[in-house]
Amino acid sequence: MPTYFPPLFPDELIKKLISMGHCKSYAPGEIILTGKQKQNLNYFMIDGLVKVYLEKNGKKFFISYQKDSDFRLLNTISAISNRAENFSFKVVHPSEILILSKKQVFESFHDYPSFKKHIFDCYQKEYQMIIDNLKFTLSSSLIDRLYDYLKVKAAFLNDYKVPYTTQEIAEDLQFSRQSITKGLMELEQQQKIIRNINTIIML
Repeated sequence: MPTYFPPLFPDELIKKLISMGHCKSYAPGEIILTGKQKQNLNYFMIDGLVKVYLEKNGKKFFISYQKDSDFRLLNTISAISNRAENFSFKVVHPSEILILSKKQVFESFHDYPSFKKHIFDCYQKEYQMIIDNLKFTLSSSLIDRLYDYLKVKAAFLNDYKVPYTTQEIAEDLQFSRQSITKGLMELEQQQKIIRNINTIIML
């Protein structure tokens, strides 16, 4: 039995879920598509690190990162309703995903109420994350958003040295590369970061 599952669920549930679904490995840079693309499948994160995006009107909006914590369900909305948001997940570190059908997840709720509660908790956390992100985006300057973006990345990578490209940051924050470069220079002048060629050191 895999050791990466947390002690949140009983062993028999873990064995049942593994036997019903199948695990798939994703390499850095790969995209895990969920939401509208895979309405009948649920993706549970077992191991790894991904970037969470919400796709609307042809644009990708960066939301946050997601680690392998508490057997996290990635596409929670489609797990509990017929509605499906268009989320995508870009793999940062090699990731292991357990894939189950929506029907299999519902069938497990009856015998394991704690599992059902976990799914709804994931749902609430997911939407709270989106709301917090949108509020911060609407009320903050580019410099504040840029610095927060770097802090979040450093926290999830657990490293004060953050790998970066201006193109990646520009796409995630929906600003031009010139604006991002100018913002990084300003943060460096404020002695909040030190820029190197491929990494930023958080001070």
